Amino acid sequence: MISSNNFMGCDVLMPRKNQTEIFAVLFFVIVIFFNLIFYGNAASFKKESSLPESPWPIAHHDSMRTGRADYTKLSNAGNILWKYHIESSIKGGDGIVIDVLKNIYFYAQDHYLYSISYNGSFRWKYPVENTSYFISGPVIMDKCVYFLNNPGIPPPPSNPSEPTYIYSVSYNGSLRYKIKIDYFGSPVVFNNSIYIGSKDGIYKINDGDIDLVLPTLKSSSTIAMDYSGNFYGVVNDTIYMAAPGRDLKWQYKMPNMVMNNIVIDDNSTVYAYVFEKGLYALSSDGNLKWTSSVSGPIKGTIPAVSNDGKLYLTTSEDSWVLVYALKSENGNVIWKTKIYGDESTSPVIGCDGNIYVGTWYTRNDTGYLYSIAPNGEIRWRIKLDGGVVTEPAVGKDGTIYVGTTNGTLYAIGGEENNQDNGGGNNIIGWYYYMAIGGGIVAAVWILYYVKRGRKYEK
Repeated sequence: MISSNNFMGCDVLMPRKNQTEIFAVLFFVIVIFFNLIFYGNAASFKKESSLPESPWPIAHHDSMRTGRADYTKLSNAGNILWKYHIESSIKGGDGIVIDVLKNIYFYAQDHYLYSISYNGSFRWKYPVENTSYFISGPVIMDKCVYFLNNPGIPPPPSNPSEPTYIYSVSYNGSLRYKIKIDYFGSPVVFNNSIYIGSKDGIYKINDGDIDLVLPTLKSSSTIAMDYSGNFYGVVNDTIYMAAPGRDLKWQYKMPNMVMNNIVIDDNSTVYAYVFEKGLYALSSDGNLKWTSSVSGPIKGTIPAVSNDGKLYLTTSEDSWVLVYALKSENGNVIWKTKIYGDESTSPVIGCDGNIYVGTWYTRNDTGYLYSIAPNGEIRWRIKLDGGVVTEPAVGKDGTIYVGTTNGTLYAIGGEENNQDNGGGNNIIGWYYYMAIGGGIVAAVWILYYVKRGRKYEK
């Protein structure tokens, strides 16, 4: 039988057999084409959803040192998931950090940088050379871990100390390079580069290259950077602010030495602990906003900043640690909670918005990890095998990683924290199999239809 089709204005006579086969082939090609498009989009989504971003690249989380994890509403049940023990105190450095593969890094008193996998197994340890005093870091950037050694208090010129270097170590524990540098504080990571203060100014380090980007801010003992890339530095009792590539915009002299690191909130307010004076807040234009002299000396090095306008910090009172919540706009106390210990870490804010603090009671070497709700109520506490002096880190799934003076690294979380372990990728996998399966079914159906048509035509 002959059928007529119109193609570009002309009548074309085409055998039904050939017409059916062409239709079947076209339909098959269309199905495969859309399958490939769909899978390409799915694979692209999978790639975008797993972009290489460390959940905790530096101590206190980010270049503004907010101390807060990205909120994902994953609660932490306070269960010990695993623990790993080393024969040295987990003490020194700036804090625990986590890479994009969920491996954990920390410094110990045996002068090694340790790497432990997300399931609690040993990966490697790297010797920190010429360190008699402390190290800065570690920090995570570009699939590598960086740290700085410090050979100690500078000796007399007649007996010079060993030089100071920044080390770049790959995820497998091998040295990539080291750069000699005279530094004064803890590094920050911003836009895939490391920035660190020195006697010459602020240096930028990227993949082995080092550039002096802000020579006007010399001898800064601590630096921070906001979302716009503005620099904030401390030299003794003065805080400085400079825009990228420009001169200083403002400076503010405090009544005493600025201790430890500074913190910047989402409104570019700067928070600094001033020795024997308390917590000071400066506005984004460098004017004093408020001061707060909470009871007892501030024990945790710096406060944590929530995304709803609260500051959390710790002080000491006799054999107790006091956890405070302050209003960021005026420094007024919202609540305070007493927890056990005479030393503590800086607070960190978990994925669930709760506050986590490690403590140490030095008289009997007892330590706890506390989970405190945003209203000040204690959710749970866990007794550990020693004191906690190294700042904890928060994993992407809400797990808290904390180390002790007796050399034990703990992973503390709960079953509900495993909700995102491959969940998104499994959905993409189902879509992929459905697409391929649908294509196969369609192809089989088309071939069967063509074969059946040929049978009847005979």
